[in-house]
Amino acid sequence: MKVKAAGTTKITVKQGGVSKSVTLSASYGYYLQYAKQVNGVIYIPVKDVFETMGAKVSYNSGTKTFTAKLGNTVVELKQGSANAKVDGKAVRMKGTVRQENGMTVFPASLLADQFGAKLKWDAKRQVLTVSFGQGHIWIESVDTQAIDKRTALGGLNAYIGKTYYVNHYQGWKRFMKVKLVDIEVEDRMYKPVFQTDGGKQYAGYSTTADRLKELLADDYTFLNYDPYKKYKWPSSVWKLIEAEKIAIGMTKQQVLLSWGEPTSTSTVSGSGITVETWGYGYYTFVTFTNGKVSSIVR
Repeated sequence: MKVKAAGTTKITVKQGGVSKSVTLSASYGYYLQYAKQVNGVIYIPVKDVFETMGAKVSYNSGTKTFTAKLGNTVVELKQGSANAKVDGKAVRMKGTVRQENGMTVFPASLLADQFGAKLKWDAKRQVLTVSFGQGHIWIESVDTQAIDKRTALGGLNAYIGKTYYVNHYQGWKRFMKVKLVDIEVEDRMYKPVFQTDGGKQYAGYSTTADRLKELLADDYTFLNYDPYKKYKWPSSVWKLIEAEKIAIGMTKQQVLLSWGEPTSTSTVSGSGITVETWGYGYYTFVTFTNGKVSSIVR
């Protein structure tokens, strides 16, 4: 057997004088689009819905009328009219046939009134379920995917639209100004998408929601301020920091921006002199005397 439409039908199989009747139900495995609720009336696309039900649909541009032939039933829907014709008989609908998103739509209640369908409108997701027994057709609105994405992002929605300055992330240019314009979701993994003022986009790597929040809040990966405006340092210092280098005479803040937080620290003070040593692993140490780099051991 080949299923050609969504819905429910009863078939009888006969063999050797023995017959068996069964009811078959089939659902359409994809979402149709452009359901919309207007003043309490839910509208759905004429052509896509009736074709999914197995009808042959034609359109007369002269009369602006759609004709759907579903088995022995003929449905006529004229644009701008609240009257449908079912097998030649006028049927008053709850709204008019109209244009939405470039498609001709009609009141979904016609399917309930004339075909016995059950309609269920999910106001939260803006999805209409049309059921014929155990067979279903799902029709989403233009906003459904965005609604589903906002739900999937949860608390991450608050980060979209925020501006950051790259520090250490995927080898991108340091202190590049970017805006988080999107977060792609797939299998509970989240990929941030950033955009520069010039419109160029950079996609980060996929990670968990909690890890992404940590990355966006960690000064080592992203800064939430413009470091060039905050620190009025000479260009020679900025060149060292951008290249992740340090030099004698740099301040602790400059070293922090260049290399990040140390793995260990120790401080000794006496006679008005403070000596502080930062360890960065692999026997790398930076010593500050009264707040400025006095020696580097690597």
